[in-house]
Amino acid sequence: MVVFRLLAALWVAVGVVAPSAPAPAPAPAPPPAAFVAEPRFVDHQRQYSTEDGLPQNSVNAMLVDHEGFLWLATFDGVARFDGVNFTVLRALADQGPASNRILSLLEDPAHRLWVGTEDAGISVREGATFRHLAVCQSHCRVAALLQQGDRTLAVTDQGLWLVDAALNTATRIGPTVNLLWAVQDSHGNVFVANHSQIWQVQDASLTAVPLPETAQLLGFAARVDDELWVGNGSSLFRRHAGQWTAVALPLDLGSITFVGRLATQLWVGNAAGTVFVFDAHNQLIGEPRQSYGQLQHAFVDRDQNIWLGTLFRGLFQIRPARISLLNAHAGGFDLPGLPVLGDGHQGQWLGLNCDGLRHRSADGSVRSWPMLGALRDACPWALYQDQGAFGERLWIGTAAGRLGFLESSASDVQEFYAWPSKALVHSIARIDASTLWVAVGDATYRVDANDRSKAPVAIAALQGVTVARLRPARRGGMWVTSDQGVFRVVGEQIVERWGPLQGLSSRFARALWEGSDGTLWIGTYGGGVNVVRDGKLKVYNNANGLHDATVSCILEDHLGQLWLSGNRGISMVSTRARDGAGQSETLDVIAYSKADGLVPEEANGVVDPACYRDSDNRLWFSLIAGFAIVDPAHAITLRTDAAGVTIERVSIAGHQVAFARNITLGSGDRDVEVTFTTPALAAPERAVFRFRTAPDSAWVALGGRRSVFLSELPWGHSELQIQTRIADGPWSPATTLSITRPRPWYRNPLVWGGLVACLVAAVLLARYFLLRYLRTRREHAESLQRANAELGAQARRDALTGLANRREFSESLAAAWSARADRQVAILMVDVDQFKLYNDHFGHIVGDECLVRVAAALQSVVQPPDLVARYGGEEFVVLMPNANVATATRLGEALRCAVEAMQIEHMAAAIHSHVTVSIGCSLSLGSDEVPLTLMSRADTALYAAKKAGRNQVRSASGRTRPGDSWSAFGRG
Repeated sequence: MVVFRLLAALWVAVGVVAPSAPAPAPAPAPPPAAFVAEPRFVDHQRQYSTEDGLPQNSVNAMLVDHEGFLWLATFDGVARFDGVNFTVLRALADQGPASNRILSLLEDPAHRLWVGTEDAGISVREGATFRHLAVCQSHCRVAALLQQGDRTLAVTDQGLWLVDAALNTATRIGPTVNLLWAVQDSHGNVFVANHSQIWQVQDASLTAVPLPETAQLLGFAARVDDELWVGNGSSLFRRHAGQWTAVALPLDLGSITFVGRLATQLWVGNAAGTVFVFDAHNQLIGEPRQSYGQLQHAFVDRDQNIWLGTLFRGLFQIRPARISLLNAHAGGFDLPGLPVLGDGHQGQWLGLNCDGLRHRSADGSVRSWPMLGALRDACPWALYQDQGAFGERLWIGTAAGRLGFLESSASDVQEFYAWPSKALVHSIARIDASTLWVAVGDATYRVDANDRSKAPVAIAALQGVTVARLRPARRGGMWVTSDQGVFRVVGEQIVERWGPLQGLSSRFARALWEGSDGTLWIGTYGGGVNVVRDGKLKVYNNANGLHDATVSCILEDHLGQLWLSGNRGISMVSTRARDGAGQSETLDVIAYSKADGLVPEEANGVVDPACYRDSDNRLWFSLIAGFAIVDPAHAITLRTDAAGVTIERVSIAGHQVAFARNITLGSGDRDVEVTFTTPALAAPERAVFRFRTAPDSAWVALGGRRSVFLSELPWGHSELQIQTRIADGPWSPATTLSITRPRPWYRNPLVWGGLVACLVAAVLLARYFLLRYLRTRREHAESLQRANAELGAQARRDALTGLANRREFSESLAAAWSARADRQVAILMVDVDQFKLYNDHFGHIVGDECLVRVAAALQSVVQPPDLVARYGGEEFVVLMPNANVATATRLGEALRCAVEAMQIEHMAAAIHSHVTVSIGCSLSLGSDEVPLTLMSRADTALYAAKKAGRNQVRSASGRTRPGDSWSAFGRG
């Protein structure tokens, strides 16, 4: 991350667009010495313990029910897991199981949950309550529960029992023996065992099964590959076609206590808590694992997630990676990945941060390509391949302002030209048969590709523009993404422009993709993606579906889907979402992160190209450590069919009520809160919800929030409908909760009819009721007015800190700007230093408390008419409608000191031991300036403060290109 920021500081606005149909690059000469570098999948592991809501850290049994929830048997009750939260059921009167010490679980064909305990027999959950069964006087140890056809079997320390839950009867099968294990194959055959004997269950009797000749005492019995496996010390045996065969393993595993086939791997655990993983040929994979401890139960769900229940160490989930990585230390692939490009022969050219150029052949062999002379230590920053007058060439631009090339007949890279400024070579593109355009620093040059003696000529239309990408346009000319937006240049004239004045969300354009219908997708730094369709621009960011506001690369796969990379990972836009972009209010994306094998998550978007599609339709992305490879067919295998919404709790005015599908409120009842969930074990972060209160009303998006708060419901009948979906999959059928709010008597027309009839005899009484009615109406109207006023105020305040929110700040800035006359307007951007490390170390709850304290410190310093607001996340902004350099920097220093004085401990920080802030300040300069420029300069000054060591104030001059001057305040 530090290396990436140092490199990114060399230039401001950069982008990436996948090359379209690149010409073959030169075939590499056979490398004299190479090593094999194959992409690898890094599965994501998550451990759950009591700190995460698990009731107890020993997981004795697990099952996934018909709805998709994971049920866990522990020594402190039974827990239901939806992928996010644990719901615990304990032994309470008329509610929970008979004991908290749970050993076994079963869901029968009627979807009833059977719970076997260690010391109190069996309980069956029917609806929301448990019923205790009369099995072995409710004092036996139930080691296992099985469903054999239409009958339920209980394996206990008092023998095997046939249990009828409907009649609450139990019949023992076979002798009274202490049974420990049970195995059932896919044909329904059931075997039960203890340490010294195995029996097969046959109707109403048990038939002894001889033990393996060399096994006298059993350590366990299990089902593996649909066969009965048993263990005797360090020996394993499997029963196939009625015969025992020893299982040969390459090493002594000690006393084996667990064996299971998980996916294609054989997992074996011993009594010492060490776990060994073997491949299909019984060869050990990696080193033995001690992090899991002693395994109790394990299985693979339908999304190929591995779930491990352990003794004392809680629950583990191993989530299969969907993205592979080329980032091993061997060959330096753990360095920041620079440009990546195909060689035209099913291989790749790969640049690594100031470590030269690598070539990877189709067979996976890699070698460092010679870069001699002045290019020896160069950072390859831009790659371009074409078919020129001299045949195939690979053009290479470096971070030191040098342009080189590699020809098919050459064995090393030759230098073509060196710019005296030594500025970054950002991008290279061919404009015609003999001419290249090369973007260097804040200029773009026309280069004669056939004659290195001719000096490059600067293109006047692009002078002073820091170009990020050069790509041919479908309508002719060249697309230019830059720090001033996007241009289409024909000849050397700008004929089309998309920038802030045209509605672009940020002038720092990083990526561009052009569809066959002329639709443009423009990725920006911090401003999300801008879709231009039929001349109209639509912005998508974090507020309307986009996962990452920084879009450094946009790439189309062979299925027509778009892939976006940025600072927070990689996202996929389906063809449906892509086709609707520009007209739809939200953009549905599937986000990929470290949970999908993307480690690190941050893509490197400051090189060209930072992504490309190879001949096998795999997508390559440069990361801040190596490269990510996405096979779309593998990456999108996650199921997106949602199981539906389960309502968990209903509260009225803060008091929980007995759950029912139909709820009737009192006439004065308000504030109804409904909590719900959905099982999403594979990817809980991709489950989103929405609701509405009438069949014809609009849906309200909830994101990942799993509760709805209704402060006011209309009189009569309402239907709360809730839906969920996984990623961009279909919405589930609506779960409906009917809510009736009876109309009060004074709103009943019959009452008023009776009052009118009584007016003749009781005028005074009628007048009393009339006045009461009018008063009630007035109070209700005033209540509505107050509620509307409160809602209006809440819409302008940040819910967490109580500061003004971004909307209030934007309106205040616009008002100050229009009224400034000859006054200067100042902006101070305030960012909490290394707050992500703080959150990762202390957790989000403590992180929120830290933000509240920082906000209070800032508010204590800022006085009207100045305004302090929360801009987003850990970032705050201060508006000074009437300021100068001295007052602005003085206020900035006061803000910094106020935060530092709180001495909030920050043990995870790399520099300061307490929470600090960095501040960037800018002032308005002229009448032709726009607020966006003022904000941009403040943001640039903020990043200068962070780069200089954080915990300081930096004030920007009017310049924003390299060479800007800075004024430093505060401590480094």
